[in-house]
Amino acid sequence: MRSNSRRIAITIIASAIVGIILRLPSSSVSAAENRNSVLAEQTVDWTKQMLVILTADKPTAKLEDVFVIDATVRNDGPDPVYLFTRLEWGPGGGMTLIIRNDAGEVLGGGDRILWPPPREDDPTLLVKLSPARFYGARRRLDVKDFMSRPGKYSLQLKYRVPNSRASLGDKLSGLHVLTHEEPTLYSNKLDFEVVP
Repeated sequence: MRSNSRRIAITIIASAIVGIILRLPSSSVSAAENRNSVLAEQTVDWTKQMLVILTADKPTAKLEDVFVIDATVRNDGPDPVYLFTRLEWGPGGGMTLIIRNDAGEVLGGGDRILWPPPREDDPTLLVKLSPARFYGARRRLDVKDFMSRPGKYSLQLKYRVPNSRASLGDKLSGLHVLTHEEPTLYSNKLDFEVVP
C-alpha cells in the first residue's frame, strides 16, 4: 500500500514538473511574441518626438570668413529612442545643409559624401537618446565655398537617416530606431547674411 501511494505521489509530482517544464518554453515564446507585437503596434510620430536644431556661431560674415554651425537632433518625446551613431554631413551621412538665397532659390553644390554601410548587429551602431537629450555634430564652413556674393541667405538642415531598418539585424530590430523608412526631418531656418 505504501509503495503504491508512493508511486502515485511520484507520478503526480513528475507530471506536475513535466507540465511546468512544457509550459515554460511556450509561455516564454508567447511573451517574446507578445513583446514583439506590442513593439510593432507602437508607432512613433517622429516629426513630433524628434527636433532638429541648427545654430551658427554668428549671424553675419564676409566671403573670406569661416563660420561654425552646430546640428543637433533632440528627443522631445516621453520615451528613449535610438539614432545611428554615424551622424555625418551629406546625404550619405544623414545631414544635408540647404542654403537658399534671398529669392528663396536653393543654391547648388553641397555635400556628396558617400559613407559605407554599417555592419549588421554592431552594438556601437546606435546611440540611445533618452528624453530631453540630444546628439549632434559641429562643422566649420568657409563662406566662399557655399555663398558666392554678399546678400541674405537662409540655412536649414535636412535630416534623413541613410540606414534602413533591415541594416539593424535581428538583435537590434526590436528597438525604437529612427531609420530611413521614417519621414525626413527639417531643422529651423537660420538667417545668415554675407556682408561686403
